[in-house]
Amino acid sequence: MSILSTSSVGWLISHESYINKIYDTVTIQDKIKKYKINPKLFKIENGFTKKSAKISVSSDNSFVVQNFEDVLDPNEVKKLFNIFKEETKFSNIFSDKSSVTRNNVEATDSAEQIYKNSGKILNKVFGKNVRSDAIVASFNNDYYLFPPNCEFFSKDICELPSVIGDRVYDLILLDPPWWNKYIRRKRSKNKKAAYTMIYNEDLKKLPLENMISDHGIVVVWCTNSNKHQTALLNDIFMKWQVKFYTKWYWIKITCSGAPICSFSKPPRKQPFEQIFIATKCASLKIPKSKIIVSVPSALHSHKPPLEEILKEFLPNQPKCLEVFARYLLPKWTSWGLEVLRFQHNSLYITD
Repeated sequence: MSILSTSSVGWLISHESYINKIYDTVTIQDKIKKYKINPKLFKIENGFTKKSAKISVSSDNSFVVQNFEDVLDPNEVKKLFNIFKEETKFSNIFSDKSSVTRNNVEATDSAEQIYKNSGKILNKVFGKNVRSDAIVASFNNDYYLFPPNCEFFSKDICELPSVIGDRVYDLILLDPPWWNKYIRRKRSKNKKAAYTMIYNEDLKKLPLENMISDHGIVVVWCTNSNKHQTALLNDIFMKWQVKFYTKWYWIKITCSGAPICSFSKPPRKQPFEQIFIATKCASLKIPKSKIIVSVPSALHSHKPPLEEILKEFLPNQPKCLEVFARYLLPKWTSWGLEVLRFQHNSLYITD
């Protein structure tokens, strides 16, 4: 289980443990091997600052907000975090963890090298692993790991309707590359470290209203931008014919349990990101204003898996789709131009 602890306000999860569980048994050339994600990627032992961070830690909210109203009161999220720490005996969980490091140099150096190795764009590649075990396969002289019973499409989102056809899903998860000036500047300096951004109008055009089941859930990772949140709530969800239900928060912590940065007044960077949840079913009971706490990956936009938390609110054997995916999940369909990026063998170590 990737869920390490539960409280009335949320969950403590391990992204690293979840990935390692998937690849505990991997078939490669008729041999069985055990793979683990490089543990250095999660060696986040100090809070990140602009001076110490070579790349962002799984974050898309690094832009500068122009108005204080653009971000909710961070103290509300901080209160939830304090309740969580008290209920889970947080200090005992992390009491033996050291916070003395060299500015997370192992994590950032590993992430930088992996970005160089995994940056090959695999356009028009698609396939599936129908086996009940994970496998290793090659594309264009590179090796990639594939979880059990997965399906993937390395295609542009404009092709989504024609390929998906009349399929419907119980859960659709999106982590859009929201437009912002910071990413635009970053992309001009290092194309491998960023991705093609999407305008709100283009996101709205996705015909998710035809892809979500009557009891389905839509989950969207969103930046702390008031502009994007307003578009999501007032335009995009309405077009997709789903109703906003609640908002959760992902709080990023170091290995010692401290937030990766302070809960500060806007426009300063926050240690959390926001998860918007919408549904077609008014009677669906999903808890409101929850937090998810975890040590983040040092890889940009390598979000933690939400599967084990969300499955409680889904039917048995749900059909799940991720759009703008950057890694694969068992029993999921994954779509995006970087869909195999974090499946590249450079992320993993083996016996």
